Amino acid sequence: MKKTSKVKRRVIHFVLFSCALALFNACSNDDLDLSPKDNTLRREKDVEVVNINDYITGQTKSLRSTSNDEISQTAIRFKDETAYERTIAKLEAMNEEERSQWYKTLEGFNSLQAIFEKAMEDVEDVDETEESYMNFKAKYDKYLYFPMYEEDYGVYIPIIEQEIASVANPDGLVIVGNEVRSLKNITNYSDLQQSGQAYYEPVKELGMQTKALNPTENIRSKYIGQESSGWVRRGKRKLQIKFGRRSNQVVAPSPFRLYLHMEVSFRKKTWIGWVNYSSITDTKVDYTYGGIKYTYTLHKNNYSSHDWFDSKNLPFSRAGATYNGIAVYSTPVITASFRSEFRGFDQPYYWSCTLPEVLFTNN
Repeated sequence: MKKTSKVKRRVIHFVLFSCALALFNACSNDDLDLSPKDNTLRREKDVEVVNINDYITGQTKSLRSTSNDEISQTAIRFKDETAYERTIAKLEAMNEEERSQWYKTLEGFNSLQAIFEKAMEDVEDVDETEESYMNFKAKYDKYLYFPMYEEDYGVYIPIIEQEIASVANPDGLVIVGNEVRSLKNITNYSDLQQSGQAYYEPVKELGMQTKALNPTENIRSKYIGQESSGWVRRGKRKLQIKFGRRSNQVVAPSPFRLYLHMEVSFRKKTWIGWVNYSSITDTKVDYTYGGIKYTYTLHKNNYSSHDWFDSKNLPFSRAGATYNGIAVYSTPVITASFRSEFRGFDQPYYWSCTLPEVLFTNN
């Protein structure tokens, strides 16, 4: 009986020790609360979650120089280039909520997108003191981009093509085949403006080609004939509406398409600048083209900015001309009016605009 009693006591002690250890581990990563929930690898046909250290070589060690913490240990590995491009195309066709659900199904993986979303929650607690802002910046500086440019004191995903932040680990890394790649490509404010995230608009180009500023082959976000309300301030909050045409972020061999795009952005005052954060907007837009009037209502409780894409293809046609040997296309006039309710404003904001006929090239 004594021997049985000792065994029971040992079992009880072991159980209590295991529970205490589990509680300690659960509380040890309160800083970002983004540690992997499960080390089990989720294996699919095209993608798996792996330990990135198994793929780091002498040539790629420099990619890991930004941080070496637990939440950056895992990464998504795509079987090959085809699997990577196919997944990116699917993600680009999703909205923010769908992309969020996608990366959350990958057990053990923490994405750069998740880091950004957590920052958008934390920034709501930042007040107008320098200490408050700098403490927030110190927490996320190794992952996200802080321009601190004139009055732009926001925090941003450091990738021009924001949609692919869902496949990047906190250091911005992804593995294709056995190659470790960095997806981070925002290093200055001009890069940030190309992404469409910046507080300040880029200088508009002159001429027929009206895509994003100085487009290169790796920039998938192409705007054609976009208008902006400019920042409207009420107290310690600002709101801006953008409305325009956006291409379908072409991934060859997809056919070229145009869609209407609306973006509602907002900022709050902190220290000596303005920051983006999470809030609620309700916006109604009435727009007309081709003699037909359409109405859409956008409600979102999410980080700035709140985006909407019309599912209908916009009309465009050959303009019967060429530009440096490239075919020129034309898209017709669109008129629109807006009524936007923002949690930071005590009254709705009204704005109207006209998207003129635009000549553009598709290259």
